Amino acid sequence: MAEPRRDQGLTLLELLLALSLGLLLSSAMIQTLLADSRGSTQLLRQLRQRQQQQRVLALVRTELLRSERISLTPAQEAHACDLAGRNPVLHLSGASGSITYSVGAAPSGIWRGVVLMRCGPAYGLDGRTNTAAAAQNRVLVDGLVPGAVVRSGTCSPGQNSTSQGFSACIDPQGGLVQLLIAQVAGGTATHQAELLAAAPQQGDPNGSDSANSP
Repeated sequence: MAEPRRDQGLTLLELLLALSLGLLLSSAMIQTLLADSRGSTQLLRQLRQRQQQQRVLALVRTELLRSERISLTPAQEAHACDLAGRNPVLHLSGASGSITYSVGAAPSGIWRGVVLMRCGPAYGLDGRTNTAAAAQNRVLVDGLVPGAVVRSGTCSPGQNSTSQGFSACIDPQGGLVQLLIAQVAGGTATHQAELLAAAPQQGDPNGSDSANSP
């Protein structure tokens, strides 16, 4: 009578091969998950920057509409704050005081690279400016395009480009101000948000004012 055959199982070589295949598959899955995670992080950063840019441009537009005078030569105006070498890009005057938007080096290490700052009266919890308090100089957005050639005054729309961090180009004839903001995302990509806002009465470079209809 023949002896029944017993199962011999897997050999050591077969176990090693199976283990190697499992490690390869696991490594491929981990790499895919990491790539998806990096892509999601980058997308989230871009969405946050886009929202931040829109909030900043909405603030500038609101203050443009509330102001009584916009200077064509912001660098020649008297500013309520020490700009610390930053370049004044936009200067507004109104009943609540003067407001200056400037671009330059960050005031401290917590901010990334080039920043856009606002010097002017602070806003209260009711959304109104506090004219009784001293003017405040605050960072609105950081991570602007480094080495930007910031343009202001009566520059033509064609001069705006992604190489600029923040620009405000005024059209005295059309009564419009073109705003542009560009940030660095992930070290290379830049993101822009553009807005056309009606300009108030504009300051003449010689010091006189001339009214322009929006």
